[in-house]
This record gives sequence, structure tokens and C-alpha cells, in this order.
Amino acid sequence: MQFNLKNFMKKTLIIIMILLYGCTEDTIYKINPSKFRKKNVLLSEIAESIDYIPLESRFFVQHIMKIICTDSFLFVANYPEGLHLYSKKGDFLNKIGRRGNGPGEYQYGTSFTIDNKNKLIYILDRNNNIFKYDFNNNFLDALPIDNLQGNFRDIEFYRGHLFLFETINNGFANYKWVEIDNAGSTISIQPNSIPTFECNIGFRSDCSYKIENSLVYWDKYNDTIFQIRDENINVRYLWDKWKTRLPRENIAPVQYENFYFDPWNIIESKDFLFIYYHESQYYCTAFLNKEKEQFYIVNKSKDEDDRYCGPGFTNDIDGGLNFAPMENYVSPEGEYLIGWEFAYKLKNHVNHESFIHAKPKYPEKKKELEQLANSLDENDNPVLMLVRLKEKN
Repeated sequence: MQFNLKNFMKKTLIIIMILLYGCTEDTIYKINPSKFRKKNVLLSEIAESIDYIPLESRFFVQHIMKIICTDSFLFVANYPEGLHLYSKKGDFLNKIGRRGNGPGEYQYGTSFTIDNKNKLIYILDRNNNIFKYDFNNNFLDALPIDNLQGNFRDIEFYRGHLFLFETINNGFANYKWVEIDNAGSTISIQPNSIPTFECNIGFRSDCSYKIENSLVYWDKYNDTIFQIRDENINVRYLWDKWKTRLPRENIAPVQYENFYFDPWNIIESKDFLFIYYHESQYYCTAFLNKEKEQFYIVNKSKDEDDRYCGPGFTNDIDGGLNFAPMENYVSPEGEYLIGWEFAYKLKNHVNHESFIHAKPKYPEKKKELEQLANSLDENDNPVLMLVRLKEKN
């Protein structure tokens, strides 16, 4: 038999990946936007209900950067004010810390995680500190991480430890992630394996999420989307090769904005993977239906109002505004996606002809939404949207 060096190298690389990152029984999908199918997927195709949670307007919420939902609370990172704590009904409970440069004060407070069991909050700040609070807004500690010399983007609490995630920013990163204990001591390090390259493109999105008792990390320049499950590191997904994939080189801003694929947010449920991205001046919502093994472009838009979370899914459940998923949430009752909208947009929508003449799947829910929107003031805080996903039979 003739020796084929190319096939030998390919098989060797696969074996090395398995040895380095462990084995997984999950299907490894390749993400290739050039192969996404265009389809106007209605919200009712993936979800069975939608609920609205108006956030009490005692303190102004200008823009929501991150949401963590538990069975009892809503944690909302509010730019520019910081982190707010609400009840599941949207009642304001507390400000967590405050912005400033004094002891226990953070600069932004938009990246955070919680230890729900011990009722602790960890805020990752841009000044190389992690601020620790309890749910009652008592400042407990500051964990300095300047010795790591990383430009960390996300923080997650997992297995009793904190994971700090870094992304390639302007062509450089020290790490993929660093694992530390709750005193700030380093447990493990995953260095960045991509050599530094000349680039003026920053990273303006999240880069991690939780799914099925594991963490997932991604970077738009790295071919592999990694999964941290217990002590193992697996390949969760792979970025494929396509024409508009962001290159590891310096490109002009006009090229970046008008041509290349730029993912801003990725979240996942048991049956779906959701991707919000910007490409060729469009804001795009896409998702993977794992059962059908197919990616779909659900919606695309040039509307600047869609720059926060994407254009989303057409809402045929109650005829409301499109639903753009931002975070996921799992409870004993099922899996949920969380999004949000401005109060004034809800009010304007229910008075628009498209809503008045809409015939959604649940007409009674349309009436409930109309009553809610009419009860709001246009200057009220945003309204959270909690969508319960369908379960397989």
C-alpha cells in the first residue's frame, strides 16, 4: 500500500487533539455561516411560552449588558450604573456595590458571576480586581489578579472555583483562561496558543457560557470552541473555513465593518445553539437545530436598534416584538432563554398596525401583552422577556 503523508498527518492531528482535550460523545459540529440556510423560524417552533418581567424603575437602567437568572433572583448588569438585584417579578432589591475608584468600588461591573449555593457575587473589573459581595450587598473582599497580566473578558463560577476568560484583543492574548480559587490563588492555566499578529480589531462580546454542568469558551480567531467539563477539556464545536472568516492579520476598519463575520454572542440549550453576529453591515440571528443537524439564518437587519442582541425570532406566540436571546437559564421547570426590550418600544409596538391586525398562536396572550404595554410609561426601565423552550417528547 502506498504511504500517504497527508492522510497520516491528518490522522495524527486528530489523535493529538483527543489526547490533549479528552474524548466526548457529543457530535462535533463545524460552524460555517456560508452554509447557513435562510429561514424565517417562528418563535413557536422552538418555544412554548413567553413571559414579561418589567424591571422596577426606582433606579434607571440604560442598557443591559448581562443577566443571570436563578429560581429566586434576577441579577442585571446595567450600564452605566453597575449591578442590580431584582426579584423574579422585577421588584428592585439592591444595588450590588457601586461604581467608583474607592475601596470595594468597581469601574464597570458588567462582567460578573455568582455562587448561588453560598449566595456570593464576583464582579470582574477592568482594574485587575475581582470584587466579592454577598446577596445583601455586603462587600467581602477584593481579589487582585494583576499578577496574571491578562486582559480578561468574562468570569464564571464553576466547581467551586473562578474561571477568568481572555480573548485575542488587537492580535494578542496571554491565555484562553485561568482557573483560580476564591482567595485568588492560581489553580490552572490554559495559555493562548495563537501567535501574536498585527491587528487593530478588539473584542466586543462575551466569550463563555454554561451548558449541561460545563463551561464553554470561544474566540473568533481560534478554530476550536472548547468545553470544560469537570477535569476534562473537550472540543465542543469547530469554526470552519469560509470566505468572510475574520483573518489573523491587520485589516482596515472599512473591511471589518463591511465584509467579515464577527460573532458577538453565543448561547446554547440542550437542543439548540444560538449565534448573534455582525456581517456585511447586517446584524444577524442564527441557530443550530441539533436534531436536524442544520444551521439557519433566522433574521438579519441593518436597524441600529438590533445592535444590542440581534434581530431575533419572529414572535408569533403573542404577536409581540421579535425575541432576541441573550442568556440561557435552566430550572426544574425546564430550559429558558432571556432577552429584553425597552419599555417605549413595547408601547409603540402594541399601537402599530402590524400588532393590531396580528393573529398570533395565543390570542389571549396578545391581550395580556397589550395590557402590560399600556400600563408602562415610555421612560420606564426595560422589560425582560423569559421564553420557555420546547422539550422533546
